Amino acid sequence: MIKVFKSFLMFTLIVGVMSAAAFAEVKFKDVPADHWAAKSVYDLVRLGITTGYPDGTFRGSKNITRYETAVFLAKLADKLPDMDMSNIQTELNALKNEIAKVRKSEGMPITGEYEMISKIGNLLSTGGNVNSRGPAMAYRLKTEMNYDFDEATSLKVKFDTLDSGFGGTTRDLATEMINVLGTVKINPMDTVLSDFGVENPLNLEFAMGNGDLQHVDATGFIPSETGIVYKGLYSGVGIGTNLLGFDVMGGYKQAAKTNTGVSATSLLTGSIAYNFKGVPVIETLKLTAKGDYYAKHPTSGGVRDLRGMVGLFAPVSETIGVKTTLGIGSSNSTGWLVGGELDVANALSSGLDVVLRGTKVGSSFIYDNLSAEEFDIAGLDFFDRPLENGTVNLGGKISQKMGEKLEFEGKGDLRLSSDYGYGADKAKSRATGQVGFAYEVAPSTKVNTFYRVEQDPTISETTDLAAMGLVYKF
Repeated sequence: MIKVFKSFLMFTLIVGVMSAAAFAEVKFKDVPADHWAAKSVYDLVRLGITTGYPDGTFRGSKNITRYETAVFLAKLADKLPDMDMSNIQTELNALKNEIAKVRKSEGMPITGEYEMISKIGNLLSTGGNVNSRGPAMAYRLKTEMNYDFDEATSLKVKFDTLDSGFGGTTRDLATEMINVLGTVKINPMDTVLSDFGVENPLNLEFAMGNGDLQHVDATGFIPSETGIVYKGLYSGVGIGTNLLGFDVMGGYKQAAKTNTGVSATSLLTGSIAYNFKGVPVIETLKLTAKGDYYAKHPTSGGVRDLRGMVGLFAPVSETIGVKTTLGIGSSNSTGWLVGGELDVANALSSGLDVVLRGTKVGSSFIYDNLSAEEFDIAGLDFFDRPLENGTVNLGGKISQKMGEKLEFEGKGDLRLSSDYGYGADKAKSRATGQVGFAYEVAPSTKVNTFYRVEQDPTISETTDLAAMGLVYKF
């Protein structure tokens, strides 16, 4: 622990020297002088790292976006004086080792979340083919255990009850509720890889899990929740590194397996990403390309499928990002996917976050003979339901901080037919909208409430859902 203290002391001295050279005098309305973090906040101001919001507040409890984090780190890097960084790197490595030892001595820490929610189906809806109405309770427990064997080796065990017990759904403990991920970082200088020009660490991952699972409610009590996807790990192995500036990843996964664990469908996957800098107007452009090869075992039919996805991401400004996606499942355009997304963080410095998304999925993008393995390969809507073949999907989500403890969220999805139609004669058309609030009643404890309406014109049905629940994080 003495080494940990010395390392922290060194960085404190560095920040102190840098702060003495700055002179900005800014006082935030919501950061009084006696606040426990006041000194650190004003040190950042004096360094020119942050100036707060235009209304004179710092908003210390507000979630920070990836864009704001990028700006923060970029400004910090610009302010670092010319110094011998090798000494700092040595201290950093020592600090990492000490922290790993401390965490190991404390055992395997457990974090998690428990949610208890009461749902009332068809509260106001009276028309259409409404199945039933009334209350229902749902419970969900998620835990995560992390253990660092050393700086290079770690183990993560996740437990999730998913939708077990709700709507007659049952889940197997060993094969569906538990996901295990082991990570090993390999230094190429310790292997022959360094002879081939590999300089950056290789990250090996070993996973055990049943992959993404889907909620199916046979009772039809809450139609808007039928099909919700619970993301999970697929059993397999993967490796990734940065090679010549490219982020490269590859691996093998069991896209489907039998109850005995035997692979029924194998998946070979690989991706490559590169950040282009100095691009006119937008400065930075990230290009990502991903390829997947599915192969069913001969005893399961021997079906094969090869597909690719290409994505572009560009930060238009410090708070605005644009993403486009092209998916190719076949040479015919019916096997294509085209999508775009606009992210706006803290719009007009009001604390409003906005996400808008649109995706068109070709009628044969998801291969029929591999529909069980590829059911969510086109992506999910804002209600975590998979996008389907032959649809046009338009959606959006907004969130607004209304004080330190209250937050508003609204979201909606409109699913059109492949010819952009909506109505009883337009296949798969559907509309879903929801508004809700979250209030922090105590540290790590929130009360969530929302109201949702869904219309399915193909079966002349309109349903709604009112819900209130308690979420506790530990």
